[in-house]
Amino acid sequence: VFKVNTDGSGYATLHAFATNGVDGQSPGALTQASDGALYGMTAIGGANRAGTVHTLNVDGSGYRLLHVFGSVARDGGTPEVALTEGSDGGLYGTTFFGGSNDLGTVFRLSKDGNSYGLLCHFGRPAGDGANPAAAVVQGADGALYGTTFFGGTNDAGTLFKLNTNGGGYSLLRMFTTNGLDGRNPDAALMQA
Repeated sequence: VFKVNTDGSGYATLHAFATNGVDGQSPGALTQASDGALYGMTAIGGANRAGTVHTLNVDGSGYRLLHVFGSVARDGGTPEVALTEGSDGGLYGTTFFGGSNDLGTVFRLSKDGNSYGLLCHFGRPAGDGANPAAAVVQGADGALYGTTFFGGTNDAGTLFKLNTNGGGYSLLRMFTTNGLDGRNPDAALMQA
């Protein structure tokens, strides 16, 4: 993790990930939460080699692991995107693999790392979304919205909605392979 001023000066390394079998590896995008701290995930690494969630301060101090994927039954693995801070202060994210069907999950984690819960396991029933490759966003209605790279009746990806308590899951769109539609979305949604 590094920082640099907008004019290119002041480059500094804030954290160097270790290959010690404990720290995460292959970090993704960071999110600065309302408490000012930075939160991010690594796609691999950690004790289970399934990725981690970490935090650190903007000056590089206070680095610690908040969650090691694969630590709970049917846990997610291989997170590839940034976390989203919800209006409740929780951190929401997706994993590309893991969960009950090894087709990805949506999870919630408290910023202190003490509360972790799986909200969604992709891949069941048949035709469900699979393998989310983008962050979720929280809409003005409070629900989480996101996409999956695969899944749906055409295996071209889906658009889904989910409440922050894990209820209310629904597919809003299944992308097609007819040449007229987009397919395999891998970027976060935004609400205009």
